[in-house]
Amino acid sequence: MKTTTQFQKKIKRACDVRFNNSFLGVVVFSLLMCSLLFCGVVMPKRCYNREIKEASEFTCGICNATFKTLLSFVGHFRAHRMTSKNYYDQFYRTEKDGICKVCGKQTKYATLSTGYRPICSKKCGSLNWAYCNQQANIGKKQSAETKRKRSQTLMGHRLSEATKKKIGDANRGKKMSAEACKAIAEGHKGKPSGAKGRKQSPEEKEQRRKSAIRVAEEFCKKHGSKFPFKGKKEVAFLEELQKHLPYNIDLDFRPCGYILDGYVVELNLAIEFDERWHNGPAEKKKDALRQSNIQKSTGCTFHRVSEDDWKEDSVSIIEEFKRLYC
Repeated sequence: MKTTTQFQKKIKRACDVRFNNSFLGVVVFSLLMCSLLFCGVVMPKRCYNREIKEASEFTCGICNATFKTLLSFVGHFRAHRMTSKNYYDQFYRTEKDGICKVCGKQTKYATLSTGYRPICSKKCGSLNWAYCNQQANIGKKQSAETKRKRSQTLMGHRLSEATKKKIGDANRGKKMSAEACKAIAEGHKGKPSGAKGRKQSPEEKEQRRKSAIRVAEEFCKKHGSKFPFKGKKEVAFLEELQKHLPYNIDLDFRPCGYILDGYVVELNLAIEFDERWHNGPAEKKKDALRQSNIQKSTGCTFHRVSEDDWKEDSVSIIEEFKRLYC
C-alpha cells in the first residue's frame, strides 16, 4: 500500500526532532511506518483543484494573459494588486470550499492549486478518518446479511437518555416519505403492539393520557383551534351555571391525565355534563372508572347533570345547585 511522501517526511522530521537525529529516531520512524502499513491505514492525500493542477497553460481571468507555469501565473497577480487568495475566491471558489468537513467551521486558505484546507484543526484532523469512512458509505445499499448482522450486534443494547434525545432532536420536524411510511407499516404488520397482552400500571395509563392531551393540544395550537374541546350543549350549560355561581368555573382543569368539564377550586367540586352518548353501558363503566381515579387523586366531589334532565327542567337543577353549593 502506497503512502504519500510528504506524510512520511513529516513523521521522519518529528522522530528526528524528538530523538536528536539519533539511530533511535530512525528505528522509531521505521516502526511507525510499518505499523501504519500493516494496519491498512491510507495516508491522507492533498486535495488539489484539478482545473488548476491539470492545466497545460493558465489564462488570467482579468486581462486574459496566458502563462505556461503556475509560478509565473501566481506572480502575475501582483500586476492586479491582488493575492492568490483573492483570485481564488473570485474565480475558483465553490460553496463547499473553506468549510471544515468535520465540524463545519471556517478553514484557512493554502495555495492556488490546493485552495482551502479540508479541515480546520488537528482535532478535526484526527476525526477526519472516521468522517471519510462515513462519507464513503453514504448512498450505498446494505445487503440483507449486513442488516441482519447489524441488528444482531445492537440487540440487547439499551440507548441512553442522551442518545434518545439526540436522535429525537435530529428527526423532529422531518417528514417521512411515502415509501418509508409503507416500509414501517409492512414491518409492523402482524406484530402485536407493545401494550397488547399485558396489564399496564396506573402510572403508565396516566402517562399515556397526558401524552394524548399534549399531542391534541399541540395539534390545535398549530391549526388555530380551541382546546380543550367542548360541545355546544355543554358550553351552554356551564355558561348558565356560571351566572348563578359566585365562584369561577375552570374549564381546563386536568387531574391525573383527564380534562374535567368544569371545576370549582374553592369548593373542590367537579362538574360533569353527560350528553346522551354517555347512557350506554360501556360509557357508564368508563365514566365510573374515570370518576374514581379523579376522586382518588384530588378528593373532590362530583356533581353530574345529564342532558335529558337539563332539557326537561333546567330551572330546578339550577335551584338545587344553588342550595347545595352557594
